[in-house]
Amino acid sequence: MLVLVYTSFLIKANHYDKPEFQEIKKGEIAFDINSGKIIKEKNGNLKANYINNSDKILSYNSKLEIIKEEKSTKIKLTKGVFLININSINNKYLVESEGFNLELSGANTVFIDTTGQRAEIFSVDNILKLNFFNTKNGELLNTAYIYPNQYIFFDPTKNFLIKNADLLRITQLLSLGYFNENILTKDGKVNENFKKIFLSKEKNINSQTEKLFLYLYFDDLEKKNDLENFKKMKFSSIPGESLMLEYGFLLMNSNKKAIYLKNQVLKTLQETLKSPEKEELLEKNKITIENFLKELKEINEKDFNEIKEMISYFLANISSTQKENKELKLFFLKLLNPEFQDLEKTSAAILSSAFYNYNLGKETNFYSEIKKFVDQKDKEEFESREKDFFIFFLDKIIIANLKAENTNFKDTISIFKTYTEAGIDYYQASDEKDKTLKNKIIETGIVNFSEIVKKILEKTEKYFFKRSEKGLLVNIPGRELDRESISSLKTSIENIYNNFYTPNQGVLTTTNASVKVVYRRNFEKFEEVITALWDTEKYLTKYDKKLSDILTTEEKEDNSKTLSIEDAKEFLSKFDHIKFDDSNIEIMGREYCDNPNSKEAEKNKKNPTCYRIKNMEVGNGTKISFLLFPYEYHKISDISIGGNKNLNKGSYKMDDEEEKYKEQENNFSDPSEKEQYKFKNFFINVITASQSGKKQQVEDYVEDNRSQESEIIRTIKNTNLLGKNGTLTKLKPILDVAYNDIKITETESDLIININNAKVNYSSEKKNYFGRFKSEYKYKSGKINSFFNPEIQITNDNGENIISGTSIKLSGLIKLDDFKKIMDSFFKNMSSIIDAVTYVSQNDSSEDLRITYLPQIDKFQIISKNIKIFIIGDEIELFSSFGKKILEKNEKISKIRGLLEYK
Repeated sequence: MLVLVYTSFLIKANHYDKPEFQEIKKGEIAFDINSGKIIKEKNGNLKANYINNSDKILSYNSKLEIIKEEKSTKIKLTKGVFLININSINNKYLVESEGFNLELSGANTVFIDTTGQRAEIFSVDNILKLNFFNTKNGELLNTAYIYPNQYIFFDPTKNFLIKNADLLRITQLLSLGYFNENILTKDGKVNENFKKIFLSKEKNINSQTEKLFLYLYFDDLEKKNDLENFKKMKFSSIPGESLMLEYGFLLMNSNKKAIYLKNQVLKTLQETLKSPEKEELLEKNKITIENFLKELKEINEKDFNEIKEMISYFLANISSTQKENKELKLFFLKLLNPEFQDLEKTSAAILSSAFYNYNLGKETNFYSEIKKFVDQKDKEEFESREKDFFIFFLDKIIIANLKAENTNFKDTISIFKTYTEAGIDYYQASDEKDKTLKNKIIETGIVNFSEIVKKILEKTEKYFFKRSEKGLLVNIPGRELDRESISSLKTSIENIYNNFYTPNQGVLTTTNASVKVVYRRNFEKFEEVITALWDTEKYLTKYDKKLSDILTTEEKEDNSKTLSIEDAKEFLSKFDHIKFDDSNIEIMGREYCDNPNSKEAEKNKKNPTCYRIKNMEVGNGTKISFLLFPYEYHKISDISIGGNKNLNKGSYKMDDEEEKYKEQENNFSDPSEKEQYKFKNFFINVITASQSGKKQQVEDYVEDNRSQESEIIRTIKNTNLLGKNGTLTKLKPILDVAYNDIKITETESDLIININNAKVNYSSEKKNYFGRFKSEYKYKSGKINSFFNPEIQITNDNGENIISGTSIKLSGLIKLDDFKKIMDSFFKNMSSIIDAVTYVSQNDSSEDLRITYLPQIDKFQIISKNIKIFIIGDEIELFSSFGKKILEKNEKISKIRGLLEYK
């Protein structure tokens, strides 16, 4: 009988229910994407190189070398396009290429393009530690931390420029930014904006390299299908299995027992995958499987290894398709290696999961996950200088959320709280010993906080309220903000105002003096919005009466027609160097004031609203005309200079301008400069600047103040700076600095030197250029001899500005020894720069126009509100207009006129 029973246990292969998974082969394979599927090919430029079941490198037309070392794996990249996809959390990688390396620890996906002169790196889902090296001697120069959806473009051969540079300097010299969209859409297509910015401008290459990202998308789909099919499998029993379980002595046949154990392992894995959220089940099943595996290894090593390989596949599957489920990943990892120690930071796991799912178009509660990351990251220890990049990332992620149609306010406010606390600590620059640099960091913080607070308040008002006819905030039904978030927002903004802005506002330079007005307006809006969010009744009590009083006053003024020539004359009497009489002033009706180009409206004088000022003389005879609105902060608009309305298209709220001037005036101790920034000189400084390209010098009306200077200052000017061998004398004829162009301020420990309005005269074989120069001058004999962030206004030989009244800022320290060489590069393509600036000013608001020159890399950045033009060397690197990218690839600067005309 026993023999017969034993014979009946002869096992056939189909009694072992082995699941079928996609085959993963270590090493390199060629592939293509066709009809939503990954197709393996014999040859091709698209390659997938699997290091193990979890980690792979996708590439296009590239070569790489993988070197496994004791503690990490080194990946050496040559020229090419790479998408490195690391899903394991138990392996470390070092990615090397010319001039840089990336330290990858834990799950990390990164896109790298080294085909051109500059390297382009885009972090898909985790923090990259990017080390910069000198390409000539291998010296480590700097380290940056690139967060998900941040990108950095740089020329490795010029890494020496950022040696020991702080984040602020790095952002000035390199292209470091944030992409505010996901890479793949929900239907598995690569985002067109991503393709335009980060993939090749050549259509054929672009269509191939996008398949690197499609590989990830379709690979995950296949893995999900594998997992779902496995969870639905029904395992058959071995013939006589119930007898074997009851009578253990019948399990004498090792083949039968091995098959039984393998099926039991798979059944237990299936049970685990069906309920991965049950932590007690995970621990119980881990112990069960470990016992099965121990028995299996003793019976048949080959079967044991087969099952281990399946577990490895499950780990790779989960690591990619369920990144958020760290406990399940640890479950599989410890089955493969019971001694495994989890080294991945909790914050990194959250971040990787959130951005990977977001960028692959998966449904995700993205900003809630980012909020979890921020809370966790803030508790962890940062590496040296890493926190600077953390704050930079928070700034970008907050603004990105505010731009979203359905902003997640609760999580954004929570992230903003962390940003505020960490940002204040960082921007205080307590450890910075260089006072100039410290003040620059503080000033940057003040400006950054002003912008982000402004955006938060604007979006909060727009989302939760609408304005009534009386101008009051009215709640939009169904939209409410919880009181904890309101309180948090209030605390954060007050923290910025009370503990950072107020004690530090004195460091604001004249360039950013207007930021004080932004803070005042922000705080006014803040008080109104917070009150309306917190207590509607209190808000109405306070603001309804306030608004009613304003409206009543305005109504009385309007009804009684209080506009008069005398009132206009009284206002204009504030200003010096202007000439007018009653014939220059006319009271106009509302219809004309709203539409000054209408001849019909000009006749309608009902509802007096503004004054039309015609042909008022300014300075030495320039005639200007404009509209003055007395009840709109004394706004002036529709400005015409010498009959030309194109010279100044702006408008000015004179009440605000007066406050700005007071702030600027307080920043100067020199009487001549104080005079320049007195509000009474507004028309000289601003209006005629549109025509002449420079402020008509108020010093023309002020006596030479040389006699008021100390003997030491006069000596320094006349000998060290302007003597026969003076440092500034050596710059002639390109830069001709006069005595009165130099301002030296004595402090307890130093002399602060500023140059303003010095003459520029640059001659080349092709053309002569003229201009005006201003800069802070850092000078200590034998130690430092440099201009810092100088500005040049380009003019014609009559002193008229020829680039829309805007100065060109030269970024950074300019050594005087290098000045002539830099001027050669600066003026080399100036005619093309002027063409570009003229185009921008004619097609967009000139109020927001900024022009920067980066001499270290010979790059011009021309930026307005809606247009960007970047020129590097002899090539146009970027040209975008109102969100549309005009260039598909770099073009020679000689083609700029044709491009502008075509556009």
